[in-house]
Amino acid sequence: LVDLDLEIRPGEHLALVGENGAGKTTLVKLMMGLYKPTSGRIMLGERPLQEWPQRQVRLLFAAVFQDFVRYQFPVRDNIVFGAWGEKGDTEMRQAADLAGAAEFIEAMEEQYDTLLGKQLGGEDLSMGQWQRLATARALVREAEFIVLDEPTAALDPKAEAEVYRRFDEM
Repeated sequence: LVDLDLEIRPGEHLALVGENGAGKTTLVKLMMGLYKPTSGRIMLGERPLQEWPQRQVRLLFAAVFQDFVRYQFPVRDNIVFGAWGEKGDTEMRQAADLAGAAEFIEAMEEQYDTLLGKQLGGEDLSMGQWQRLATARALVREAEFIVLDEPTAALDPKAEAEVYRRFDEM
């Protein structure tokens, strides 16, 4: 990334669009403090990102990257890992609904208590369903910045259209 100047204001929605390898994910990881810039600076408000306590920066962001984790645990845990001990059933269900996961979760026999992952004798999910769970995990945190890196890569066209329709709600 060279000669980039970007300002994001509260409430703005921003889509980074470009070819593979253009630096979109790198830019997001720099903004989140996951990578350190080799030159230049990243400002958070009026202060350089490096001056903020790392924990405080981490709390500002929730992200779903292309290589999200598929936890072999119950559905409930897969969602609340995003805000362990901070959110209850109501927030968990709202996040699942916003992420488009509630419908398939509620169709399972044990719903939010359903164990996931064939290796442990649990339910197997499609990649699109896993991606929706990962999105719910990010949304339950209610962070200032929600980063969705290729949020529809594993979804069918109908589900993809629904995700884009719900962006404002997310």
